[in-house]
Amino acid sequence: MPKQTETVERTVCQLLKLEGGEDGSVRLREDLGVDSLAMVDLVIDLEDRLGVEFNDADLDPSVLLTLDDLYQMIARRLSPAADDI
Repeated sequence: MPKQTETVERTVCQLLKLEGGEDGSVRLREDLGVDSLAMVDLVIDLEDRLGVEFNDADLDPSVLLTLDDLYQMIARRLSPAADDI
């Protein structure tokens, strides 16, 4: 696993108070209880810790459903081409 991916997963696990190693299909709202306020807090912490900025489209609750969705959104923002998105 690339170092950047490990850092993202570790950061998300810390912020969501997870043990680590959770299946990527774990649902943010239903399984982890991440409501809209918790998502705002999570995004602010991720932006601060990872030095990225998310836009409103990234945070669409109809698309951001699982841990994998969250990891993919972060990866898009961390990629060098993210400025073009």
